[in-house]
Amino acid sequence: MAATEHRTDSEERYRRLMEEAVNEGKMETIDELVADEFVMSVAGESEPIQGQDGLKAYIQTYRGAFPDLHLEVEDVVVNEDRVSARWTVTGTHEGKLAGIKPTGARVTVEGMEFNRLEDGKFTEVQELFDSYSLFRQLGVVPDEQSE
Repeated sequence: MAATEHRTDSEERYRRLMEEAVNEGKMETIDELVADEFVMSVAGESEPIQGQDGLKAYIQTYRGAFPDLHLEVEDVVVNEDRVSARWTVTGTHEGKLAGIKPTGARVTVEGMEFNRLEDGKFTEVQELFDSYSLFRQLGVVPDEQSE
C-alpha cells in the first residue's frame, strides 16, 4: 500500500471513530476499529483505560454528562502507524460528571490525542485535554478573571 493510501485510510478510521462513537454514540464502531488489547492513557488520570469496554465506558460517561456532546476534529497528522489529532469538544452539562451535579453550563474544551494503529485497529492512545478549563466552565474552580 502506498504511503498516501495508508495516511488516508488511517485518518478516515480516526475521523469515523470520533464521529460515530463519540458524536453519535454508536459503540459498535469501537468493536470494529479498536483492538481488544487497547490501552488509553489520559493526562491526569492515575489508571489507564483498557480494552474496548473501557473505551465505551469512558465515552458513555462524557455522553451521559453532556448529551449534546460534539467533537470537532481540527487537525490530523498521520505518520506510518501513528495518528495525531487536535480537537474541540462542545456540550451542555446536563448529567453528573466526576461527582459534579449538572450545572447547565455550555462548555468548549480543546484537546489532542496521539494514537497508534496495528493491523488497522487502534491499540494505544495518549490523550491530553484542558481539564482545568472544563472545571472552570462548570464553576468548580474559580474563573481567574472574576478574582
